[in-house]
Amino acid sequence: MKFFFRAKNKRKRGIHSKNRYHPLHHLREWIWPSMGWRSLARWMEIKMKRTPGSAHKIALGFACGAFISFTPFMGFHILLGAAIAWLIGGSLWVSALGTIVGNPWTFPFIWAWSYKLGNFILNIENPVHFSEITNTIQNINSLATLWKNIEFYWDTILLPMLIGGVPTGILVGLIFYWAIRFNIQSWRKARELHMQHKRQSIRKRMTSKVISKLKNRGE
Repeated sequence: MKFFFRAKNKRKRGIHSKNRYHPLHHLREWIWPSMGWRSLARWMEIKMKRTPGSAHKIALGFACGAFISFTPFMGFHILLGAAIAWLIGGSLWVSALGTIVGNPWTFPFIWAWSYKLGNFILNIENPVHFSEITNTIQNINSLATLWKNIEFYWDTILLPMLIGGVPTGILVGLIFYWAIRFNIQSWRKARELHMQHKRQSIRKRMTSKVISKLKNRGE
């Protein structure tokens, strides 16, 4: 399956040109990254570790992006995640990175879970079936039709998904926050210890060289 979503890169080695890719290329990369999901996750981890700022700020930004992915406001996740991160002191660009939690492979599960949980919290015994929702959405042919049925969409789809998505998003955001914060703090401590040992070894070598030179002069 990875073969069908592989991005074609015709750029010659050593030649850096600003190519404007077709929108389908970006859509394909969003659905299935050409580098692979494992490499993408590793790239995201390295970018977050090297981002300036405290581990709390970086983890908080990613948690905001993960949280907003569970809301039904599709198309505004990056803006809303950045706004929440700005309000509570998280990293803005890492919040955009965190919205990758909501992607074409996870959205069906997120929407189904949020919709069912929202109906349960609102105590709706007979929720609208997905087939009726799909038929209503398929009948939208203009903005006027959309605006005419906006109350139906809000009461039957958006409100239950919002009520169910907010607590789920908070829980997922907290999990990502603690995991990323612990990961970054551990990496920075290990890196600092490594740099200390490296500086000590350099000092020892320099000291030994100075001592050897002094001995040679004394002889």
